Amino acid sequence: MSTNSSLTANDHLKKQQAVKSQLISQNKSDREKAASVIQSSTQLDDVVLDLRIGRALRNLVRAYRFSRDCGRPKWDFAVELSDLELIGISHDEIRWLVGKGLIEHAQEIASTGRMRRAFDSHGGFTFSDKSCFVITISGLQLFKTLDIKSDFDTNRNCIHTANQNPRVPHWDGQRHELRVGSVVVKRFKWRAVNQEAILTAFQEDGWPAHIDDPLPPVPDTEPKRRLSDAIKCLNRKQQNPILRFSGDGTGQGVLWDLIDADTGL
Repeated sequence: MSTNSSLTANDHLKKQQAVKSQLISQNKSDREKAASVIQSSTQLDDVVLDLRIGRALRNLVRAYRFSRDCGRPKWDFAVELSDLELIGISHDEIRWLVGKGLIEHAQEIASTGRMRRAFDSHGGFTFSDKSCFVITISGLQLFKTLDIKSDFDTNRNCIHTANQNPRVPHWDGQRHELRVGSVVVKRFKWRAVNQEAILTAFQEDGWPAHIDDPLPPVPDTEPKRRLSDAIKCLNRKQQNPILRFSGDGTGQGVLWDLIDADTGL
């Protein structure tokens, strides 16, 4: 009788330990999933470390940090598809990020009288002009392992100085000429008010990695669309295509990068 009671107690203890282990495992599921993604992703360095994908992750992480700083849900700072497209990332690259569980997306819908943005139709691999994206836990974990953070230092006073990078752009407003060193990137034959306003802002600030939208408001004009159009124009018709301008993922700022004229990266 004593032996049977002892066996029952031992069995009960084993069951308790098994349940406890299961609960611990469930609590760590997100972290383990992230680790699995990181392990498999790092085997695809040519994909993960692609500059465009890195920029997309930077923008999404930045939007996430904005939401945390404001104490708002991350979906209130979801990044629009058009902002990701400005970076140059393809829809298939976005689908890869979705398929790996690094980002998620939903369709934004009109919300009348609400403080929060409203979304519907989460998931899938089909996008529209209403698609918006947020970073996932796995995406945040992967981002921490990649060396793509420096240009997104929260201190916006981080400037590309000549000592840090001798190939700093220079905008000559009198000549209407954009150069990197002695190389002419773009020369304007006619006035381009919005493009030149962006270049002037970069020049006055010492060419930081990021500037806020410098374009003054215009009645009956959507600011994000106007900034987006100006950025696209900056990237067009460069005599020597070694500079790429892009949106910051919020529709309210501009970034710049030096690129390889041969590869476009």
